[in-house]
Amino acid sequence: MGKIRIPCEDTIKRIAAGEVIERPVSVIKELIENSLDADAKKITIELEEGGKRLIRVRDDGDGMTRDDAELCLERYSTSKIRDFNDLLKLSTLGFRGEALPSIATASQLSILTKSKEESIGILVEAENGKIKRITEQASPEGTTVTVKNLFSHLPARKKFLKNDSVELRHILNIVTREALARPKIAFQLFHNKKQRINTLSRNNNLDKIIDFWGKEFTSELIPLKIENSLFHIEGFISKPFFARRKSGMQYLFVNGRTISSGLIAAACKRGYQPVIPEERQPQVFLFLTIDPKEIDINVHPSKDIIKFQKENEIFEIIREGVRNCLKNAKLLPEIFFKKPNVTIKTFDKPYTRTPLTEKDKNTQLGFTELGGTPVHPVRNKILGDSVARDEIGGISNGVKEKREDYLLVSDKLNIKVQIKNTYLLGEDSEGVFMLDQHAAHERVLYEKLKKEMKTSTIQVQNLLIPETIELNKHEASMITENLVLLKNLGFNIEPFGQNTFIVHSVPKTIKKSSPSVIILDIAEEFENMDKQLSVEECAEKILTMVACKAAIKAGDKLTNEEIKSLINQWENTEYKNWCPHGRPAIIRFSWNEIEKRFNRKE
Repeated sequence: MGKIRIPCEDTIKRIAAGEVIERPVSVIKELIENSLDADAKKITIELEEGGKRLIRVRDDGDGMTRDDAELCLERYSTSKIRDFNDLLKLSTLGFRGEALPSIATASQLSILTKSKEESIGILVEAENGKIKRITEQASPEGTTVTVKNLFSHLPARKKFLKNDSVELRHILNIVTREALARPKIAFQLFHNKKQRINTLSRNNNLDKIIDFWGKEFTSELIPLKIENSLFHIEGFISKPFFARRKSGMQYLFVNGRTISSGLIAAACKRGYQPVIPEERQPQVFLFLTIDPKEIDINVHPSKDIIKFQKENEIFEIIREGVRNCLKNAKLLPEIFFKKPNVTIKTFDKPYTRTPLTEKDKNTQLGFTELGGTPVHPVRNKILGDSVARDEIGGISNGVKEKREDYLLVSDKLNIKVQIKNTYLLGEDSEGVFMLDQHAAHERVLYEKLKKEMKTSTIQVQNLLIPETIELNKHEASMITENLVLLKNLGFNIEPFGQNTFIVHSVPKTIKKSSPSVIILDIAEEFENMDKQLSVEECAEKILTMVACKAAIKAGDKLTNEEIKSLINQWENTEYKNWCPHGRPAIIRFSWNEIEKRFNRKE
């Protein structure tokens, strides 16, 4: 007898169920899409224990007749396609006929449904993939699907589920995406009887985005519109300084379907490439309409990955569209078109060996005023300050700045010049060096905060006017779960409504950074952390991020006193040659190498 066998029907069903239903969010997605295909105008979702114990999705859609209700739990039963050619012109979200049978196999399932043609509803109850009973029951028009004890018959799958908060986070994310995909549909979501999402029917995508992120965030978005013979895009892209470390804030939709597309994401990134760091990702909301014949959505059981027929053409059109959108919004500096000129400021006098005073050692690295103009134009611009400053050639507001000589700031380091208001060029016994002022200050602040955290002596500053910040559902969840940890780090944050918080105080180290921007990045940091990290490890990651945000930036002009203070503090830190992220803070050119380059020695 050969080795190949055909598994029994029960095994086949369980394997299929495992492919379609990976976790509670998979059930939610499939049921929402069924509701949308049934022309529902309102969808209500009830959850218990992150969806592991209970999922209930109720809609006011078309409902099903008794015959359809009996047949819907048969594998591959579908009302969406009749033959293979229908796959080439799909306009519905569901079509495989695998969702409900798979859910029934993985849980205790009941379906209460009533169509307009029927005078009474039908209740179908199933368990382990088999219908137990079908009865008549009073019901409003529409369908209610109740899923209990997910994976109770599949213990191997159940043990891989995460805690309730993690599973809920996945669900909030997909419900947000489905709601954005269909702005005219009203959504409600309750978890353990507490309302987490409540959006009304909206006439446009922008109003739906406001429902989730608020007007403050939405006001920073740039409208994007691309029209051509192949496809049509309408949507919004974020200003460059709102770029994030992860792509979680990229919302992509094709023909009303929420999708994941590396092609579109890469095209957007390329459009932003001249104005955001390589490690950052833009925030985008893009709604693409294209002929169904030009795409293939039958790639993955989850139906969220699609393939485009003309990938290269679509990539180039989107890249150029994003690029032009940013250009026309007048947000891009000249660097977008050509490399900027590097301005090197020189000084009339050579450095002098002036010994450090106590004032020099303790000078705070706050940004002072010089010539009547704030010396932090980059950060001020990001935070909305209407500061205009021309630093080319040492000119500020049309007045030539006073030339200064940079002093010897330590027994070892002779700082000669600040280059491009970013790097400190100097010499020591080993050769010539360039110090990245941001990386050096970041290391100083990180060590300071870390020491204060270990001794519970983090210094805080109360905000003169407490700052109100409006977050989205996921960010609010992250902050709420970590309020105690944040308070220990110097952030006194008070919940104020569903997704709104009031910031009363922040670490004293944060002087010129906006608390709102810091809190947004903290929420993202929490969301992207390895869930196995200890509280201490989580705290250190937050300190690393805070130090980066609070540190002086590339483009900040430093005074003599600030340079002295920076070098003095930097030299007394551990691992000073690297910033907390592992990026070098200093590079050197040895005297030996320099002499070789000038052919003074071989």
